[in-house]
Amino acid sequence: MNVSLVGLVFRQVRSSLRHLCWSHILASLTMALTLFVFGAFMMLQANLEQLLTAWGDQMQITAYLGRALEPTELERLLKSVETLPEVERVRYTSQTQAWNDFQTALGAQSGLLEGLPHDLDGVGGKERNRERII
Repeated sequence: MNVSLVGLVFRQVRSSLRHLCWSHILASLTMALTLFVFGAFMMLQANLEQLLTAWGDQMQITAYLGRALEPTELERLLKSVETLPEVERVRYTSQTQAWNDFQTALGAQSGLLEGLPHDLDGVGGKERNRERII
């Protein structure tokens, strides 16, 4: 009796698939698309979480001094910034060293910097400096 019941179930399934083919295809495609969208959003969420975690761990602030400081002033400024609890490390880079690092970073394209002033005071769009730029 079990064998005939299994045969009846298979015949009913085959008949249903034949008569309602598009309904089964549409239901299968809907489920596949739903699972794909769910997986894509899960992957996006995981990647954004990793990105934000890495981004937060690597926060860096660069401060530019408007004028050259005396060595004692500079030392006092560096010590006062280092004492802040949020600061992990303080590093001072002189204007000359920063320019050399910039040229090194450009590598073969460092020739583009020829003719530019090292302090870039002449660049920035201020009216009094326009003659210097042109």
